[in-house]
Amino acid sequence: MRLEFMTRDIWEALIAGVLIIGAAFVFLRLYLDFSRPLPADDLDDPTTPPKGTSGS
Repeated sequence: MRLEFMTRDIWEALIAGVLIIGAAFVFLRLYLDFSRPLPADDLDDPTTPPKGTSGS
């Protein structure tokens, strides 16, 4: 395979494109994580004692 077309400018553009696409995936993942509804406070929290117990 001949890579004479792969000049420094094309290589830098490829790297910039990969970085931009990766950043877009990062922002999408963060947006989806922070915009999802939070779970209920007392359903799955192992640090709180069950209701009706004295706790001591």
